Amino acid sequence: MTTSIAPDVWGGSLTIPDSSKYYPGQGITPDIPGLTGTSSILYLRSQAGNRVSKSENESNRIFAGIEGEAYGWDLNGGVTYAKGEATDNFVSGYLNQSRVQAALNDGTLNPFGPQAPEDAGKWSTFDVAGPTNQATLDSTTVDFTLSRPIYELPAGEVGFAVGGSYTTQDWEAKINSDLVRQVPGSGIDPDKPISKGDRDITAIFTEFHIPIVAGLEAQLAARYDDYSDFGDSFNPKASLRWEPVKELMFRTSYSTGFRAPSLWEINSPQSETYTSSPFNNPRFCNADGTPNNLQFADQCGMQFKRKQGGNPDLQPEESTSYTAGFVYEPIKNLVFTADYYNIKIEDLVGTVSPDMIFDDLDRYGNLIVYAPDGRIQYLNTTLQNMGGLKTQGIDLSLNYLSPMTATGRFGFGIDGTYVIKMDYQIEPGGEWEDYVGIYDDPAVVRWKHIANVNWTYENWRMLLEQQYIRGYKDFSETRDVGAWMVYNFAGTYKGFKNLELTAGIKNMFDKEPPASDATNNAQYGYDPRHGDPTGRSYFLRGTYKFF
Repeated sequence: MTTSIAPDVWGGSLTIPDSSKYYPGQGITPDIPGLTGTSSILYLRSQAGNRVSKSENESNRIFAGIEGEAYGWDLNGGVTYAKGEATDNFVSGYLNQSRVQAALNDGTLNPFGPQAPEDAGKWSTFDVAGPTNQATLDSTTVDFTLSRPIYELPAGEVGFAVGGSYTTQDWEAKINSDLVRQVPGSGIDPDKPISKGDRDITAIFTEFHIPIVAGLEAQLAARYDDYSDFGDSFNPKASLRWEPVKELMFRTSYSTGFRAPSLWEINSPQSETYTSSPFNNPRFCNADGTPNNLQFADQCGMQFKRKQGGNPDLQPEESTSYTAGFVYEPIKNLVFTADYYNIKIEDLVGTVSPDMIFDDLDRYGNLIVYAPDGRIQYLNTTLQNMGGLKTQGIDLSLNYLSPMTATGRFGFGIDGTYVIKMDYQIEPGGEWEDYVGIYDDPAVVRWKHIANVNWTYENWRMLLEQQYIRGYKDFSETRDVGAWMVYNFAGTYKGFKNLELTAGIKNMFDKEPPASDATNNAQYGYDPRHGDPTGRSYFLRGTYKFF
């Protein structure tokens, strides 16, 4: 994957001497009244073009398994080995800062405009290219499951299953220190060339399937996990399934959950990058953003550095969830489902955003790290355990498939989610705030769905799909972001032996994403998590099966 972002920027880390022919007032660059001294600090945007980087990811998986029956038990087991490797690379636009400073010192680089003819092409000589970091994850898992009926009840057999697994994980990331040290603006820390972590996970689970009476079944399950780096966790699950008549089925469940932070979330290198939005240093800026001390005017309306990355002190997330719903099929192949969910997560892993820090300095001002002179060095936005999340909603689905006719089989369907509430607690014991229908990172929309009409005949299938995401109150809270609705079309032919071909159009009517006034992400003018700026696009996909 290749990514292109804005040209590099230096916030006061470069200087230009008055001996340079490009120094203000030396004949090329206009003079600046009141400018004194033998050199001046520069706040400089590179003229070498966008910063282009490339990420390469490779995943391999090998599995060997066995299944069968022995001594009245159904047996399923196996061994899985997986390895993932990711490499990040500088391609162009990342510049060697010391060489840029040297060119400023010897007067061959114009930071203010076009180069003189004798200095043409100077910007292109600063490029730094090559791999910056590489991460690998090795994982080996051995697992098994045994199952059989163990008892006969009047309503049927009691099913029983027991199983377990053992997993080892090794993660390592290596920084190319010699390369990234040349580009301080990349935010990658060259002084921590290697980060690593490993863990062993042992799990045991059991499950009972109990027919209580005709049409009423229960499922009881439990799972025990032991992490070498986090300790153990026991999580039960109970569910009921009731089918009073053939056309109607009710279901409900209760369960608890546990998620240990990933090795990347714990051990990933910490790096610095600039905030997407400009902010004001509360020590030197008035409420309207003007400086209260001209010596520190560079601290007002500036993009400050933020530190991001892993946190070795992270604790696991824990959850509790309830579900209840039904499936109704009044006529053959017309199925309606509705499922209510209620989920609560504690110790949610997340970050305190720069906006949250500056909007509530009493609570988060401690996350601003100041230099001795009071300037902001960086904002601490590394991963941490937040308070929690509580959400409720309803998943709805309606699908129909007609009988086969002389002209084929027709169908339609819609699958959507209505969010009743999505409450966040920023810190343990803090207040809960409702985020439904307002801008967040990303926005939590009240309703979204995917609907389709489809047709199949012999080896042909066609699908017209509608994607809809409801709008929300914008970042400024003075306007609304419009709904995002696009149509996609695809046709499939599978008349070739072992080969299936699909061609289609995404965003048929070339719709642009709804406008947004958000300024806290890298894309201005729209929210890239709500609408896609790609426009109309075409795709062709082929799938070949060897057996």
